[in-house]
Amino acid sequence: MSKGFLKIAALILCAAPMVTLAARAAETPDEIPFKEGEIPPAPGDAYAWCLVTKPPVYRTVTERVLVQPASFYYEVIPAKYETVEEQVLVQPEQKVASVIPAEYKTEKITKLVREESSRLEIIPAQYETVDEQVLAVAEGTREEVIPAKYRSETKQILISDAHVEWVEHDCSDAGAKITLREVKDKCYKLINVPAEYKTITTTVMEEEPKTIKTVIPAQFKTIKVQKVVKPAQTVTVKIPAEYADVEQQVIAKPSAVTFSTIPARYESVKKLKLVEPESKKKIEVPAKYEEISNQVLDQAAVRVWRKSCQPGEVKRKSKVEKVVEKLGDLPGRVN
Repeated sequence: MSKGFLKIAALILCAAPMVTLAARAAETPDEIPFKEGEIPPAPGDAYAWCLVTKPPVYRTVTERVLVQPASFYYEVIPAKYETVEEQVLVQPEQKVASVIPAEYKTEKITKLVREESSRLEIIPAQYETVDEQVLAVAEGTREEVIPAKYRSETKQILISDAHVEWVEHDCSDAGAKITLREVKDKCYKLINVPAEYKTITTTVMEEEPKTIKTVIPAQFKTIKVQKVVKPAQTVTVKIPAEYADVEQQVIAKPSAVTFSTIPARYESVKKLKLVEPESKKKIEVPAKYEEISNQVLDQAAVRVWRKSCQPGEVKRKSKVEKVVEKLGDLPGRVN
């Protein structure tokens, strides 16, 4: 079997993985919409995702707008006056009061000097001395505390689980297709983050603390005390009322008030009198319109994920490329 035939067979066998990688990349579109809080599909072996902002699109709209709204104003017509003569009050009617003082006389009357009352007389109590048992020291308890016993334990705890997360990826301008006026944002790719553990030492109680109580009996002593043989008594004694003859001033004729009237006083004065009040005339002002053209937003700026190669990384040669290189070094190579 010739070396040229072996080379062709190797190319046919190794072309299958390359077709599979190309087909997998073709299944994913070159551009997908960006949604807040969502991530794009996992990238293939030959590309990453770049975040691109597309500019907004505007259109010109002409419309008739109100420049000055319809309004109105009032024209003031002044009031008309004439001079007239009129009687006015200068001093109102008044009433003057005159007081006539009261007249008094002296009379003798019997007056209560001190009302009937009573007083309390206390008969003291009678006592005797006797012996009596009293508590000197109350019954009590004594507590003895036995402390707890502890031991140390060491164990590992999980701080964070193993997971896959998106990280920012260096993506040059040559990797993504950027059209005119578009702005490319950051690029991202998936990485595996291993689980993280931490070793901690804790103290565990082997035996709880105990308290032992001991009862101390009460102590008594004999003392002399005074006891009431006959309790104290209270007796009420009445004190009669006392009277005396006294002189006092009494009204013979009460005071009085008389009134005298001073008539009102008037004068003639000249003053302006309103003949026709002030009025207003309404004047209407029509509205004004103009036609203006404005740029309005037809489509807002949007952000999309765009497929890009992974520049800045040394691409590893696939098995197909290595086989082709080895076949190219064989003698009798066909170009």
